[in-house]
Amino acid sequence: DDLGAVLGDYNPDAGAWIRFNPMDGKGCKNENVTEFRYALVESDVMELDKQNAILRQLEIPIACLVHSGNKSLHAIVKVDAANYDEYRKRVDYLYKVCQKNGLRIDSQNRNPSRLSRMPGVARGENKQFIVDTNIGKATWNEWFEWIEGVNDDLPDPESLTDFWDNMPKLAPPLIHGVLRQGHKMLMAGPSKAGKSYALIQLSAAIAEGKKWFGWQCEQGRVLYVNLELDRASCLHRFREVYQTLGYGVANISNIDIWNLRGKSVPMDKLAPKLIRRAHKKNYVAIIIDPIYKVITGDENSADQMAHFCNQFDRVCTDLEAAVIYCHHHSKGYQGGKKSMDRASGSGVFARDPDALIDLVELDLTDDLLGHELNQAEARAITDVIRKYNRQHYDEEVSQDDLCSAPQMRIHAKTALNGPQAREMQSAVETSRAA
Repeated sequence: DDLGAVLGDYNPDAGAWIRFNPMDGKGCKNENVTEFRYALVESDVMELDKQNAILRQLEIPIACLVHSGNKSLHAIVKVDAANYDEYRKRVDYLYKVCQKNGLRIDSQNRNPSRLSRMPGVARGENKQFIVDTNIGKATWNEWFEWIEGVNDDLPDPESLTDFWDNMPKLAPPLIHGVLRQGHKMLMAGPSKAGKSYALIQLSAAIAEGKKWFGWQCEQGRVLYVNLELDRASCLHRFREVYQTLGYGVANISNIDIWNLRGKSVPMDKLAPKLIRRAHKKNYVAIIIDPIYKVITGDENSADQMAHFCNQFDRVCTDLEAAVIYCHHHSKGYQGGKKSMDRASGSGVFARDPDALIDLVELDLTDDLLGHELNQAEARAITDVIRKYNRQHYDEEVSQDDLCSAPQMRIHAKTALNGPQAREMQSAVETSRAA
């Protein structure tokens, strides 16, 4: 019963300490530690009940929890490190988890040779005693896997019943009938098919709130990431597209161009740089042209391309903007493939985006050209008849007639007078020239 006879006398006013890791008997420094089994977690700036609650809630693998006899608990934690370097890494991780979860700990206790309060002795009017043993997970590895799952920052599952009668609003459209804001779109096509021109035209359509390929675009700010063209050529193309479309310059401030030819980096490194530069710019669309310049890994590997495409999700989420990107077709004949299988590389490319546009070169036969001219002429005649003789249009013109230029000319002879017929002929000539 005489502790002093076994371990030596101690000062009961100060209490007693022990080292919780085995030593070589030649000293008491870190280099004298022979096995890195345990680490010390201590907080003396929080209430004891809060310390105890947090330590237990975190399921930390505590071998022994000791009351210091004053205002702190000493948790002797199983770390089971193979060497000093691994010990420091594990202790740093342990302390980071504790601090992140509200346990304000003494960071000076990191060393494996640190002293801890010895249970069973007096400290002034109080006693240092064991509160509990073998708390939390059984081993460090088991705890590490568990805490990683708890702290994964993923959202919790949601019950459908909570939203069945109060559904969240859908994201507003960016390209009506094609793409919503915050979604992803892939444009695929053969090399030199005009993909860059199409995306520049899309940039202009969004900046102006105009139509693109017949689809109405909502107006907003656009960032065009140019990875392929030299800076001068890219800027000239933008001006040429604007002038050809007949747009003014009132809204060109809605377009920013990031020229990265010769400076591109893999997408997993580009994404955070892009997010940082685009933050607070209120872009509704980020256009990346083309993606083969920033592909990370083997484009034929599904898992590597899944990681690559996840970077687009990151940009969409962090910037609340649509990401639109283009990629080339694979080699060989494309006519026998589905549109979603034409993009070069893994099928992930076509299955990941929310919308897919595929550019295909069409063989314009004489029959097809004749059909298009017939349609253009029929539409021009229809517009004039509808303008000047709505009653005839509503009562006499059938749906089949609308598709036939000769039939619409027959209607024009009945429905239009001389000046109106001349206006119709002028409209027909204009439509055929277009």
